Amino acid sequence: DWSRSQVAAVNQNGDGRTELAIFYDYGGANAGLFIVDPSGTGYNTPRRVWLSGAGNWDLSRSRISAADQNGDGSTELAIFYDYGSANVGLFILDPSGTGYGGARRVWLSGAGNWDLSRSKKSATDQNGDGRTELTDFYNYGGANTGLFILDPSGTGYGGARRVWLSGAGNWEWTRSRPVL
Repeated sequence: DWSRSQVAAVNQNGDGRTELAIFYDYGGANAGLFIVDPSGTGYNTPRRVWLSGAGNWDLSRSRISAADQNGDGSTELAIFYDYGSANVGLFILDPSGTGYGGARRVWLSGAGNWDLSRSKKSATDQNGDGRTELTDFYNYGGANTGLFILDPSGTGYGGARRVWLSGAGNWEWTRSRPVL
């Protein structure tokens, strides 16, 4: 069921070819991660490389970005997870030789600080250092939008820093869509 999937284009194994990473929601807070390897003329059959286990990961509360967080040429998966009460965590899945390791949390907004439903994510190397920053357009309401950057650190990402604010009445968030 495609409506239960989230997809990211990745270079999981660092070979310079693009794999597809597909998160699939099995229901019951059980999510799987599949990799689809390029074949030269198309793509091979998806292979599952990670399973959260029942009760451990509600994919409907997640937003996924592909990011080379450490600049090694392989793509980590960055996942924002909504705990509710305007509390969001950021998890990283590190690439391994054949798939991805388990999710590790590298940032937590804290209750009342970040409403994922007001966020639009993207991933960019905005400073040209070969490591991917995570960006977030945040809806304050009243056509007031902020832009935040999460900078890569040695093992994850630092806290979100606001780099731009439109001001009330100047940027209608609902009419915006970041390019992924």
